[in-house]
Amino acid sequence: MVSFTCCLETLDCISVALFHFLSALFFFFFVPPLFFIGGCASFILSSLYFPEKLLVLLRDGRKLLGILRSFDQFANAVLEGACERVIVGDLYCDIPLGLYVIRGENVVLIGELDLEREELPAHMTRVSAADIKKAQKAERDATDLKGTMRKRMEFLDLE
Repeated sequence: MVSFTCCLETLDCISVALFHFLSALFFFFFVPPLFFIGGCASFILSSLYFPEKLLVLLRDGRKLLGILRSFDQFANAVLEGACERVIVGDLYCDIPLGLYVIRGENVVLIGELDLEREELPAHMTRVSAADIKKAQKAERDATDLKGTMRKRMEFLDLE
């Protein structure tokens, strides 16, 4: 009887050891630790654990500012306290957006803002959202007029 219980204890120890060995192999090959992740992912992970203000440049040219709260492998991101920074000439406006979800395919650039430095040059003037919309419309109209004038002048072939 003694040898039978001793054999069971040995089998139990072997099965526990085998379980620990297999689980260690699984975690080694399939679950990389955080310090193995390099490049942009390590920057984004550090922003999750130590919240910093980020600038996100989108494909359509918009600039979003906010605190990164989540992201995934497709660069989809969630910004808390987000605002859109609109700059026209020497005027700028921060339009508050709140909690904002960004689809990863629209992200061109993600960068950390240095809170120690001044964000904008001294000559920039902060204006209201209505004023910046008027300035945007005026700038758009000017570029449209320039484009139509260029089309009208093509026949001259100034080159």
